[in-house]
Amino acid sequence: MRTQKEMKQLVLPLLKRKGRIYRKFKKILARKAKGKEVIETVTGDGKETVNRAKPGDYIVKNQTVAGEEYILNAKKFRSRYNYRKRSKAGYSEYEPTGRIYAIEVNQRLLRKFNVKSRFYFIASFCSFSYFLTHLTSKNAARVSSVRI
Repeated sequence: MRTQKEMKQLVLPLLKRKGRIYRKFKKILARKAKGKEVIETVTGDGKETVNRAKPGDYIVKNQTVAGEEYILNAKKFRSRYNYRKRSKAGYSEYEPTGRIYAIEVNQRLLRKFNVKSRFYFIASFCSFSYFLTHLTSKNAARVSSVRI
């Protein structure tokens, strides 16, 4: 399996050269963290991560079937989301401001990486159809993957 660092080295130049730009549109729910609370991120595939919030962090809840939650620091949160309206259970609704580069993972792309059939890399999200990274990232910290 490839690590996140190896995937970044392989995919990031390709994303910047051949990736298409997409606007993020799915709204999220968010609230300020309560002290040093622990957030367990659980997706449809099961438990992904467990993290502890710091004062000032935001707890983000995706509006998906799994309703997965994760933590963002205040600076990152404010740079990625705009307030829309109050919601329920202490959350408010926000819309994303970002755009992303994305490229479809297909057989042609896999051949570039010398992959014949199955492809895995070490990350909490290894089942995918697209590689992506935030458009504004000069030195992107992550190459993510999503199922579409």
